[in-house]
Amino acid sequence: MVDGVRVLSPEDAAILVWRRAAPDQRIGRLLDIMRDGPVDAEALRRRLPEHGRIPARAQLAEVVDLARAGVQSMLEHVAATQVFVGPEWQGWERQGEVIAVGVALHPDMLHRDAKVAVELDSRRYHSDDQARRKDLERDALLVAAGYSVIRLTWEDVTRRPEWCRARAREALAVRQR
Repeated sequence: MVDGVRVLSPEDAAILVWRRAAPDQRIGRLLDIMRDGPVDAEALRRRLPEHGRIPARAQLAEVVDLARAGVQSMLEHVAATQVFVGPEWQGWERQGEVIAVGVALHPDMLHRDAKVAVELDSRRYHSDDQARRKDLERDALLVAAGYSVIRLTWEDVTRRPEWCRARAREALAVRQR
């Protein structure tokens, strides 16, 4: 309580957002809060046992665990849970750091040994001219650091997942020769 007003921690507020959001919006909202807001995935995971009934608790815990592993957006969530799933993809890092010409970059997926980076581009963050220029600059920096870059869109990931897997497999095969 602060001055007689009940105050929630950021983590408790995030759980409240999960409770009140429409089921089809929960994952995206929670990921946005953890990426953009003051909510730390580790702290949120520790708060879960303090709450009684939470709708889709197991799903909430899974989303938090994926965020702890580097998943930051709904598109990355779809890629991690529906496209790049299984032992074949365990050698990939999410948001792994690459220093390129003195700039720290964090590709959405990174195969460090083969030097392949996958960037997942949603319309929300990659559709205007300024965002496109920033993406091109990131690609140039990653290439300067020796990485091949694969860019996949929401449409690619959701409508042709096997095509996405094939592109990543092909890039690995070429780079590991």
